[in-house]
Amino acid sequence: MRCALGRPLPFWTELRTALRENDGALHHRLLDLRQSAGLPQTVSALRVADVTVWMAHPAPGHRCP
Repeated sequence: MRCALGRPLPFWTELRTALRENDGALHHRLLDLRQSAGLPQTVSALRVADVTVWMAHPAPGHRCP
Protein backbone atom coordinates (compact mmCIF):
# COMPACT_ATOMS: atom_id res chain seq x y z
CA MET A 1 0.00 0.00 0.00
CA ARG A 2 2.86 2.38 0.77
CA CYS A 3 4.23 2.13 -2.77
CA ALA A 4 0.86 2.98 -4.33
CA LEU A 5 0.44 5.98 -2.06
CA GLY A 6 3.92 7.41 -2.52
CA ARG A 7 5.51 6.14 0.70
CA PRO A 8 4.58 9.02 3.00
CA LEU A 9 6.72 8.97 6.14
CA PRO A 10 3.89 9.05 8.71
CA PHE A 11 1.89 6.49 6.69
CA TRP A 12 0.22 4.58 9.53
CA THR A 13 -0.55 7.72 11.52
CA GLU A 14 -2.16 9.35 8.49
CA LEU A 15 -4.13 6.19 7.71
CA ARG A 16 -5.41 6.01 11.29
CA THR A 17 -6.42 9.66 11.12
CA ALA A 18 -8.19 9.17 7.78
CA LEU A 19 -10.15 6.21 9.15
CA ARG A 20 -11.36 8.32 12.10
CA GLU A 21 -12.14 11.61 10.30
CA ASN A 22 -15.71 12.71 9.65
CA ASP A 23 -17.14 10.34 12.25
CA GLY A 24 -15.38 7.38 10.63
CA ALA A 25 -16.78 8.00 7.13
CA LEU A 26 -13.90 6.20 5.38
CA HIS A 27 -14.09 3.29 7.79
CA HIS A 28 -17.84 2.96 7.19
CA ARG A 29 -17.32 3.21 3.41
CA LEU A 30 -14.83 0.38 3.56
CA LEU A 31 -17.30 -1.71 5.56
CA ASP A 32 -19.95 -0.94 2.94
CA LEU A 33 -17.56 -2.12 0.21
CA ARG A 34 -16.95 -5.31 2.17
CA GLN A 35 -20.68 -5.94 2.39
CA SER A 36 -21.22 -5.14 -1.31
CA ALA A 37 -18.51 -7.65 -2.20
CA GLY A 38 -20.21 -10.29 -0.08
CA LEU A 39 -17.19 -10.73 2.17
CA PRO A 40 -17.48 -12.04 5.72
CA GLN A 41 -17.18 -9.73 8.71
CA THR A 42 -13.87 -11.38 9.53
CA VAL A 43 -12.35 -9.33 6.68
CA SER A 44 -11.26 -6.06 8.29
CA ALA A 45 -11.78 -2.57 6.93
CA LEU A 46 -7.98 -2.27 6.73
CA ARG A 47 -7.82 -5.37 4.51
CA VAL A 48 -10.56 -3.94 2.26
CA ALA A 49 -8.50 -0.73 1.95
CA ASP A 50 -5.36 -2.74 1.20
CA VAL A 51 -7.00 -4.73 -1.61
CA THR A 52 -8.77 -1.65 -3.01
CA VAL A 53 -5.50 0.28 -3.27
CA TRP A 54 -3.69 -2.78 -4.65
CA MET A 55 -6.32 -3.25 -7.37
CA ALA A 56 -6.03 0.41 -8.40
CA HIS A 57 -2.22 0.26 -8.45
CA PRO A 58 -0.39 0.53 -11.79
CA ALA A 59 -0.25 -2.38 -14.21
CA PRO A 60 2.31 -5.20 -14.13
CA GLY A 61 5.77 -3.95 -14.92
CA HIS A 62 5.44 -0.94 -12.65
CA ARG A 63 8.37 -0.74 -10.26
CA CYS A 64 7.81 0.90 -6.93
CA PRO A 65 10.55 3.26 -5.79
